Parts: sequence; structure tokens; C-alpha cells
Amino acid sequence: MKNSRIRNYARVVLLILLLFPAAFLSAQQAQRAPKISPRAIAKDSRPRLVLLIVVDQFRYDYLTRFGDLFGANGIGRLMREGAFWTEANFDHMPTYTAPGHAVFMTGAWPSQTGIIANEWYERDTGRKVKSVTDDGTTKLAGLPGEKGYSPRRLLCSTVGDEVRLADGDRSKVIGISTKDRSAILPSGRRANAAYWFGTDNGNMVSSSYYFNQEPQWVERFNRRRLADQLFGARWDRLLPEAEYLKRAGKDDVPWENLDKSSKDTNSFPHVITGGAASPSKMFYKALDYTPFANDLLVAFAEAAITNEELGANADTDLLTLSFSANDYVGHRFGPYSHEAMDMTLRVDRQIGCETRW
Repeated sequence: MKNSRIRNYARVVLLILLLFPAAFLSAQQAQRAPKISPRAIAKDSRPRLVLLIVVDQFRYDYLTRFGDLFGANGIGRLMREGAFWTEANFDHMPTYTAPGHAVFMTGAWPSQTGIIANEWYERDTGRKVKSVTDDGTTKLAGLPGEKGYSPRRLLCSTVGDEVRLADGDRSKVIGISTKDRSAILPSGRRANAAYWFGTDNGNMVSSSYYFNQEPQWVERFNRRRLADQLFGARWDRLLPEAEYLKRAGKDDVPWENLDKSSKDTNSFPHVITGGAASPSKMFYKALDYTPFANDLLVAFAEAAITNEELGANADTDLLTLSFSANDYVGHRFGPYSHEAMDMTLRVDRQIGCETRW
């Protein structure tokens, strides 16, 4: 990630995490934000690329517990050089992945977005559905005949939807995550594309809701088999164990929630195979619970920015990028685990564009 486009990408991260939260502060919090005269804003000063970064299950206290360990270009830079609110929050329930990701870019509560949970019982059909279930679509780059997903259950307009409505769909809006709902919901109903990690085959998959076939650059990315290159990867601590013992306690504790199918241990190091002998579904599922899944996302985001020429034209493009691996790790190992601490340090470096590829 050493080309000029990705260096520019890093600067966009700084700009957007500085500006984006201001749109959804409560009235009381908004009064604390600095006021800028409209005359001071030039007509051509609008951003070319808006980048929303979500780190799923990133607790606020991670900033204070681990902040002195952050690198020069990631979260630490945003805290030092950007706008940083300590009381900004979305006051809604439940705090699940789908409702939260629907709120970020709509500013609306679950009762308004229609995304009330990750999944729920649908009375009209008498079955349980996911927040992005859409049997009228097909998954692209997935298994043959596999049903796809879409944002059709999202009832509110997102920022990306409004941008495309305002400029006649000239802007590009793309969502990326390892989770389907985390890619689909923030990017909205009029998005050009949403991509997520397919744990059946290790591809970055999408839906026929957006197009009939994935773009050639996505097919080329999938042919690289980057996920397969991670088979047997060893996840160990970034820093000496003493730092983790001081800030997160013991590594091996009984309450860490490892199901038997994980084929993993609850202490470092973790060798990522999922119990499989070669790359397969169990391995791809195991990969979701590691920082390497976030590395894969950043590599895909780089490819999207380059090949879609995001930010290269006069209209404002929008890219939403949700790091979901932190959430998986938090559920499995807990927020005070060595793994959660290590994920926090690694996502700081990933946001700073210091990644595996």
C-alpha cells in the first residue's frame, strides 16, 4: 500500500472521521462543536471521497487503555489531529450489528429504519429472516444458486442515497465488510455495490441486487486467493506479553467463549486453520475471528479505490468500510482479553494503512 492513491486514502480517513460524527450529534452536543461561517467554505471544497470507518465492538475505554500504544498514522493521529467527541453516541436499542449499521448513515432509530435486530420472525411469511434477506436476488461469487442479500428491508435513506439522488447517480457509493449486513446497510438502497467475505469459498461476494456479474477487478482480486494465503498463519501478540498482562490481565481465563467447532485455543499463539487440512469453509469461518480478516478488507478497499477511481471525479463518492473481526474476537474472547487488546492495536495500524499486503 505504498502508492500515492493509498497515501491519499489515509488522508481521507483523517478528514472523514474528523467530520462525519458531527452530522448526528444530539442538540446539546452539537452546541459544543465549533461554528464555521458558510462564507469560509469555498464552493469547490466539498470532499471527493467520503470514507466511513466502523470498528465493530470497539469500546471507548480502548482509547484510554491502549492509546499510548497507537502508531503515528492510525487512530492516534485521528485523536491528535481530528475532532474527537467523548460523549457522542447513538441512544438506541438493541445494540446489535444490523441496527447499529443502519443508524450510522441514516441518523434514524431502528423503529424508523425497519432494521430492528440482526434477524427476526416475519409474520407475513411465517419464518425467521435476516436484516438483509432478499430471496429475489442471487449471491454473486458464492455457491451455485445461493440466495443473495440486499438493503430492501432498510426503510430510510442513507447519506449515500441522498448524494446519488442529488447528483443524478453520478457519485459512486460502495460498502465493504466481512459481514453482509455491515456492508449492505450503511451504503444504502441506491449504492453501486456492497461486498462482503464469503465463508463458503473465501471470495469477496456480492448480490444481483447491484449488478448481474461482479466487476472484472473483483474477479481478478478473487483469483489472487489472498484468504488462502493465510491458511496456517500464526497470530501472535504485537508487543511483549508483559504489556498485555499489565493492561488486560491473564491470557488463559475460563470465561472465554470458544465453541468446540472453532478448533482454537483461548491463549496465544493462534494458528489459523479451523481444524481443516487445507483452505475450506471451516478455515474461512476461523479467519473471521482474526486480524487477518481486517487485512483482507483493507487490501480489497485499496483495490476498490483504485479500480473504481473513487474520489477521482468532481462528484463526491462514498466508501463505507466496517471492520467486523473485532466484534467476532470480542464475542469469543471478551473485551479484557489479550486478543481484544491485540485487535485494537492492529486495527490502529490497519487504519494507518500498515497492512499485510
